[in-house]
Amino acid sequence: MSLTNYTLSDLLGTMTGVAIFTSILLAPGYVIGWAADVFEFRRKSLLGKFLSATLLSISLSPILLYLLGLGPVYSVWVVLASIWAVCAVLLIRDLVGGIRREQWSAWKFPVLAMVVWFCLGIFTMLDLHVGDRLYMTAPCFDLAVRTEITHAITQHGVRPPNPFFFPGQAVPLRYHHFWFLLCSLVERMGGTVVGPRLAIVAGTLWCGLGLMALVAMYLQHFGPRPGRDVRKRAWIGVLLLGVLGLDLIPVAIMAAFRLILFSPDLWNNEIAGWLHSLIWVPHHVAGVICCLTGFLMIWTLPRDGGVARTVVAAILTGAAFASATGTSVYVTFVFAVFVVVWIVICLWKRWYREAFALLLSGLAAAILASPYLLDLKGTPAASSAFIVPTIRSFSFAEFILHSAFGVGYGWLAVVNIALLPLNYFMEMGVFFLVASIQFRRLGRQCPNIRREDLAAAAIVATTAFMCTFFRSSVITNNDLGWRGFLIAQFIWGLWAIDYVIAWRRLRRMRPRQLTPRLIRLRRGFAFMLAVGFAGTAYEAVIARGYLPLLDSGQIAIPIWLGPDTQIGKRTFAIRQAYEWAEREEPVSARVLQNPNNFLDIYYGNFARRQAIAMDFTCGTSFGGSPEVCRTMFPPIKALFNDPGKADQVDVDALCQKYGISLIFVKDNDPSWRSPSSWVWRKTPIYANQFSRIFACSASVGGTAAGE
Repeated sequence: MSLTNYTLSDLLGTMTGVAIFTSILLAPGYVIGWAADVFEFRRKSLLGKFLSATLLSISLSPILLYLLGLGPVYSVWVVLASIWAVCAVLLIRDLVGGIRREQWSAWKFPVLAMVVWFCLGIFTMLDLHVGDRLYMTAPCFDLAVRTEITHAITQHGVRPPNPFFFPGQAVPLRYHHFWFLLCSLVERMGGTVVGPRLAIVAGTLWCGLGLMALVAMYLQHFGPRPGRDVRKRAWIGVLLLGVLGLDLIPVAIMAAFRLILFSPDLWNNEIAGWLHSLIWVPHHVAGVICCLTGFLMIWTLPRDGGVARTVVAAILTGAAFASATGTSVYVTFVFAVFVVVWIVICLWKRWYREAFALLLSGLAAAILASPYLLDLKGTPAASSAFIVPTIRSFSFAEFILHSAFGVGYGWLAVVNIALLPLNYFMEMGVFFLVASIQFRRLGRQCPNIRREDLAAAAIVATTAFMCTFFRSSVITNNDLGWRGFLIAQFIWGLWAIDYVIAWRRLRRMRPRQLTPRLIRLRRGFAFMLAVGFAGTAYEAVIARGYLPLLDSGQIAIPIWLGPDTQIGKRTFAIRQAYEWAEREEPVSARVLQNPNNFLDIYYGNFARRQAIAMDFTCGTSFGGSPEVCRTMFPPIKALFNDPGKADQVDVDALCQKYGISLIFVKDNDPSWRSPSSWVWRKTPIYANQFSRIFACSASVGGTAAGE
């Protein structure tokens, strides 16, 4: 039994991380906002300044930390200390000068939204410790990757090695890791209280605040109806972040056949909801914030502003785009296509100043991001293609037609094109209705369409085109098609605000005052809103409850989690084992665990050590050669998975060749389950009911724990 309740200790670490993030995600933006007067920063209320500072910090801090990290280590701390000192002076000045004028009633909803989001984020991301059982949440599958990347940055700097693959020497990481630079800084500042996983959770909570701030800022400056009824429309916009499409309907049908998905978005080629994106892939949401904040800086340039102000805004926008490039390369690629389209529109409309500012921002982004892009280009990957043409698939129909009727992939492409409206209706739900009405309305306004509406329509149309007819190909997941849509999702969420207001007016009207068409529209809108909110509620509940459900035997257990309903006990024991290794072994120790699986979530979430080979691809999707992996994989696989061949493996030679320090065996490894295997003939340096750790030598003495 552990003397610590992991839930309470993780909660303490998370809130400590949130407090530390305050200094990183407020101070830089506050200083830059004051210096450049971005978004008319100096004339805003204190709440408006905090919202602007959050967006500017999320957008500019990643590239700032990356470029500073290329130099001496002390340069990061010197610059940050200077920013904190200047921010303290400015903040005191604003508090003294504006505290009497501040409308403190305006803080009620933002504070309430923050508290609700923090509770929801903690519920869906922290481990649940009950007795001798420990249950991670469903996002642990993705956190397993992000945690090790964050810790690798902490150990090695802004150009870390791939923590999942070590073929005898370090190989550079190939990943968009800028968001995790901030998390790594929080890990450093948090000491032993805030580990890399909790730093990511704290960063996710702040990322959610940034998304809500982005809603308010776009309502203030962009459209529809910029600057009008911002407070009322902002709370509607924030609530709409909790609306999914109609995903819950097919998920419920699948659940009737006892097929339970750990996220409602997984039934199809997903357009993920905001809750899913935040708790699973917060760096992609941060990429959206960087892109849209950068665009808004150009958008809000005053018409009578001089050349100097235009150049400053363009450089800051370029820095935001550079941050986005290293934070989410797929989101940024889709947004870059929109920027090109918008520049063409600006030239056509003779908005030359805006076109010039965007071109200059693109040049600044290319210069600032060039060190990262050159590193990325020089790192080998599993696939040389970045994106490839495709037709967005309707997974549900594809499965039925291909599996049941043997329809070939050529005809499936035709079917996918024909089913695109149904596909997007199911994925978008109420937003599909909103977007359809909005595009028809804008079509009737041509050629006198407003600038705000033209830009919003261009964002949605460009995003939909790119995410429908192209896909990423570096890994199996279509991150371009899945995450690129977040840009359009933000815009159609803004569109939906006025339709919600109109729907509320219709609800107050009696049926005899409405036409049959309006009655059907009112009912359909209400139904899709209800299903959308229920889908997000399901996301939260299943994220928390998926692993306990596995332990209860209610649903089938994925093979990489174990062969039985002991997941809670296994997780508790393995976390203890990795924490023992972290205390007793040096940070340079390298871990060999069974790589013959899709993803070792226990290693990823708890190890904080360099792996030799994380999975059956050795983790080469994140850098390294798949050919090298194929040569080193057979003896490693045999050691854990074939008791008959394991004795033929020269463990000492293997350790020496790949620099292995510790061999970590779990109870679901086949060699564990063979009483005559090496696992039971050698003496571990640590052992409990579900794991055994061996030092890398032919015969090692030691004491077993927990047996």
